[in-house]
Amino acid sequence: MTMCVGRSAALTGEPVRDPRVPTPTVMTTTRAPVPSSDVEAWRLRRLVDAGFPLPLALDLAATPGVDLHALLALLDRGCPPELAARILAPIDGTASRP
Repeated sequence: MTMCVGRSAALTGEPVRDPRVPTPTVMTTTRAPVPSSDVEAWRLRRLVDAGFPLPLALDLAATPGVDLHALLALLDRGCPPELAARILAPIDGTASRP
């Protein structure tokens, strides 16, 4: 990075970035979580097909204490996906909260 000294930098003694030189950016890649088993993949597919947002569906599919059939039954009765997940969230604290 090219540094120069401007008026304010002259007072503080700190270098100032040359505005003509592009600022380097850090590239980050995020991979979508992958189901760890065929059962989890099946659960994920059913939840996504039913209308659950992907992040919530991933969490629910990976949580063993969540009753998939009960979730889908709530959706069939008009319950929004987020509310259905909260209603059926495990309360024992051993599984992650959706």
